Amino acid sequence: MSVPSTASFVGVDTTSLKTITMPLTSLRQGRVITFKDKTGNAATNPITLTAAGSDTFEGSKTQYLINTPYGSVTFISKGTVWFVMNVNQSVSLSSLVSTANLVNLVSTANLANLVSTANLANLVSTANLANLVSTANLANLVSTANLANHVSTANLANLVSTANLANLISTANLATLVSTSYLTSQIGSTVVGLGTAGYVSTATLGANLSSFSTAQSQSFYSSNISVSSLTTSSLTFGTGNG
Repeated sequence: MSVPSTASFVGVDTTSLKTITMPLTSLRQGRVITFKDKTGNAATNPITLTAAGSDTFEGSKTQYLINTPYGSVTFISKGTVWFVMNVNQSVSLSSLVSTANLVNLVSTANLANLVSTANLANLVSTANLANLVSTANLANLVSTANLANHVSTANLANLVSTANLANLISTANLATLVSTSYLTSQIGSTVVGLGTAGYVSTATLGANLSSFSTAQSQSFYSSNISVSSLTTSSLTFGTGNG
């Protein structure tokens, strides 16, 4: 497709691919020509503009692409170059915002001096969050009604199960936490502590033993106890009866 010699505006039908050869710049210096996608299909069928002869587009390019729906570009000829005067095309960010392009910009090293305890000290604090994170503010967000579809037996079935907890709750993992030796020391120190605090003593035990039964005595033992009075029909010391 060629450009009419007197045209200053060319509307291009992009219902199919179009390649347009530019007129020679030598034919008329200072000529201004605008090309536009008039049907809005340039994203699928881009317009390819090709320089003629030894002419180029600015930047020493021999082709220029219009690939935005209803996009347009205006050129002016000077010497052997078509210079861009005006462009109406949206820029695709896919080639700008990507893991590869951001790798040297967003990283632990680059963020180290920006996101840190010191920098956040005046931003994230109890005082600053007081009006944001509170029972009143969360009342409509965290509630039985709102969580009903999120926290349920069905939703947790694949998260909390014997299989998932197998490596977390086991005899091996609990061995140092729940064991005879550990509980012996803890219960022993607790009894001593209760005695020191006055909760367990001969006097308090004596008062409770005034109605102590023979059946209960079989499972009770004390190496040092004083009982002010004791009523029983049978009392056993050692292996004899009395």
